[in-house]
Amino acid sequence: MSEPDLFEIAVSFHEKGQVADAELYYRKFLDEQPGHPEALHLRGMALYSLNRPDEAAESIRDALPQLPDRADVHANLGLVLKNLGKFREAIDSLSQALALQPDFPECRNNLASTYLAFGHANDAFDILKRLAETNPEFAEGRNNLGVLLIRRGDLDEATQHLQAATDLNKDYVDAFINLGHAHVQKQNYSAAIEAFDRAVLL
Repeated sequence: MSEPDLFEIAVSFHEKGQVADAELYYRKFLDEQPGHPEALHLRGMALYSLNRPDEAAESIRDALPQLPDRADVHANLGLVLKNLGKFREAIDSLSQALALQPDFPECRNNLASTYLAFGHANDAFDILKRLAETNPEFAEGRNNLGVLLIRRGDLDEATQHLQAATDLNKDYVDAFINLGHAHVQKQNYSAAIEAFDRAVLL
């Protein structure tokens, strides 16, 4: 089997969600073409999906010298490093991704969640607040901002963002649950029950 065929098979498996098969064929391809940057990157993401984050980080790191201007590669490394609990390194990688591609809401959201996991709730809040302003259509960011607003006791604004998240994504179970909790704290029990019921039905 030719080398391009091995890579195409790996990508095809990956796109279908068959990540164990994808990882196998990425590895076979890399045996023939060691150091191929995209194969290293994608194998890293397959390894991450297989709950092998140490190997995933190593593979993505090996790709980066050849893909220094790829925001997605930096962002994916940051995601893996966060999973490993290496929060400072994750923040550096995610920040580098945003320096390369400022309009990257998924990455900005991951940066906020990394700061939160690192114990920097105020930094996370500031990032999510900015994200809601620049990308108001990004439902996950609105949900996460709503959760932090609940923690701060700002229930009216929390409800606004959580309602927006459910309007943007009508299948967003977590947002409906969080919206329900916000309504409970506001003692708006009928609205809370409605939100929880929607979550149960999804």
